Amino acid sequence: MLDFFLNSFLILFLVMDPVGLVPVFLTLVGHHPKARQERIAWKAVWLAGGLFVLLYFLGLGLLGYLGMDPDALKLSVGVLLLRAVAEMAFAYRKWEAEDWKADEEALAWENAPVFLLAILLVVGPGPLAGLLILGAEAQRVAYGTQLVLAAAFLVLLIAYLLLRAGDWVSQALGPKGSTALTWILGILLAALAVKYVADGVRALL
Repeated sequence: MLDFFLNSFLILFLVMDPVGLVPVFLTLVGHHPKARQERIAWKAVWLAGGLFVLLYFLGLGLLGYLGMDPDALKLSVGVLLLRAVAEMAFAYRKWEAEDWKADEEALAWENAPVFLLAILLVVGPGPLAGLLILGAEAQRVAYGTQLVLAAAFLVLLIAYLLLRAGDWVSQALGPKGSTALTWILGILLAALAVKYVADGVRALL
């Protein structure tokens, strides 16, 4: 059980990439007072948690309805994770945040940053791939669903703490440190993606 929890935490930490969300957060709300930044971070993390639970159980229901085997699912999950690696490498999240910031009409709505941050955390090729594979593997482990949800909320707690300390994290890492950390996490995620692709191919042969 502990191994499954740690594996779930590692996968979700890599695919949600809370560290990589810090520059996005600062791009969107760095000009706001600190108190409002903290409120936005809190709301975004709570919304992301709700979306995670919703998508997790929807994914479980869909997998059960389709009768998909977890081993066969690994190939498609690996491909989705590789796409997530490409997004990390090209800083897709930051580009999207800058597009939103340039759109005055979109940001005129007070909660627009909350929704964007929550969506970036849990709705994307990487997080959705993590949801699918962990949901499938949880069926083989005692209390698997509870362990996955606990791992997800631990990652979201870390995300909230990083966003609250966004200015400090940005200054501590600097542009080069942030880029290097993103690449390190990207390499780990790429290795995980290749593993799932290989496992999926073996399952199909």
